[in-house]
Amino acid sequence: MKQHVMNNKKLITIMIVAAFLRLAFLGSAALWYDETFTAWVSSVPFGQTWAALLGDVHPPLYYLLTWLVVNTTGVFTPGGLALVLRALSVPFSLGAVYLTYIVGKALGWPERGNLAAAALMALSPMQIFFAQEARMYAMFQAVILLAFLGVIKRNWGVVALGLTLALWLHNYGLIYWGALGLVFIANYWHHSIVIPQEAKILPLFFKTYGPPIVAFVLPIVSWLPWVSVLAGQMETVAGGYWILPPTLGDIISVFYYTLGGIVIHESFHAVAVMVYLGAAILALYRMLQKRPMGWVPLVIFGFAPLSVAVVASYMWSPILLYRGLLPSSAAVFLLMGWALTRGPVRNQIIAAFLTIPVLIAALYPLYVSNPKNSNQAVRKTIENMRAEWQTGDIIYHIDAGSAVGFWLYARDLPQYLAPPCEDETMGSLSPATRQGLGIIEKPLSEIEHSRAWVVYALGPTARACMVRDYGYLAKGNAWELTEDSEYVFSGVWLHERSTSNKVKQKTNLKYPIAQCYLRWGNKEISTICRTIRTRK
Repeated sequence: MKQHVMNNKKLITIMIVAAFLRLAFLGSAALWYDETFTAWVSSVPFGQTWAALLGDVHPPLYYLLTWLVVNTTGVFTPGGLALVLRALSVPFSLGAVYLTYIVGKALGWPERGNLAAAALMALSPMQIFFAQEARMYAMFQAVILLAFLGVIKRNWGVVALGLTLALWLHNYGLIYWGALGLVFIANYWHHSIVIPQEAKILPLFFKTYGPPIVAFVLPIVSWLPWVSVLAGQMETVAGGYWILPPTLGDIISVFYYTLGGIVIHESFHAVAVMVYLGAAILALYRMLQKRPMGWVPLVIFGFAPLSVAVVASYMWSPILLYRGLLPSSAAVFLLMGWALTRGPVRNQIIAAFLTIPVLIAALYPLYVSNPKNSNQAVRKTIENMRAEWQTGDIIYHIDAGSAVGFWLYARDLPQYLAPPCEDETMGSLSPATRQGLGIIEKPLSEIEHSRAWVVYALGPTARACMVRDYGYLAKGNAWELTEDSEYVFSGVWLHERSTSNKVKQKTNLKYPIAQCYLRWGNKEISTICRTIRTRK
């Protein structure tokens, strides 16, 4: 099969296209919040990195690899970090495209369907998005697919390796450990072992089931040292988190996003939802109708993790997150590829006519209006701050979220964080992580300064007490930090200490600012902003 794959010109073409799409403009977009955290935790001395990771909500393997890469290459500039860290994800994303095809081959599926699935993986905007992101998701997807292939081919060493890496990369590794366990049971259920009468049952049992049991138990055993750390992390965020209990719409959105929907322009979402979900429903319908060989493992792998995440979100705590379900998209694409390449040629042409334009249209905003570009505003804001900077100035963050964004472009400037008004983190940096990264938390009155650039940002991780303690800022003139949206309301207020030791607000900046105020009602906050200009 290896020789056939190497001579498969269609697969090689798909891989070349996939590589081009993943390398194009790789480092052009600014690092966004999550990526900036990766860069920060990878750029400090190892002792600080480890202390920060002990307070984070993810296992440490990915960050240890990025720390090694950054400190080996010696690249610490914003542009260099973006390129180096994102480049680490590209080969794993390409590996996922290749593994999707190989999984189809291992199941004995038709060649055209496997190629179609690989092409869908290659062109999926979501796959490209995570291939160009300095996060663990492309790597996580590749090792999970490797373990899935190992279960299908009964290569238990590969299964053990893939699951071990997955558990140390992301907490969703535990969900996929269970899903692959179901795949293993389903495989053996359809290939029952005939036991001769003269055989000794116990030795035969260990010979038959011993290797797979070890392949599933060994990763859990290796992961046990991290369980106590994970328990502490979960306790830290137990009081509140930005992930909410999922509605039916959320569940559909998560499934849609894993296939490629998050970067599509909002005006195009309705069409994309109909195409993606229509193709998935058609694939499931034909699958249940024809029941080809190997369909059960794919259905389990494609839909069981989503089901577990939904059930856990209601019975324990909200954990439904589309990023963690990225590996399942390969199984769904295999189902879609099989269904869309079957039947009359006319139907296949219609399917291609409906699917290909959606994929092409979805690729356009990925490169032109990449969501990662939101941090470009932070960079521009800091450039303007430097133009106005005076001796004795400091940057004062109300929330840790803005501190992460500013770190990349203002590492040389004195920065402080307001002490938390509540213990809950809401998914922002935990106390242990803030301490590990060296963030200084002090009341503004206790910091020596002549002027303070106060960054007031309300996002998904903000607490109501932030509004209570600092909401007065929003009643004055604000220097616009990012485009205000339903998720983020932010601005920078320049305050200077007067001779009477009171703080007064400086509003004669020469750059565009935004005048905003808050409206309270039923515990919900909405913002009304209008842009004004003031000049010296």
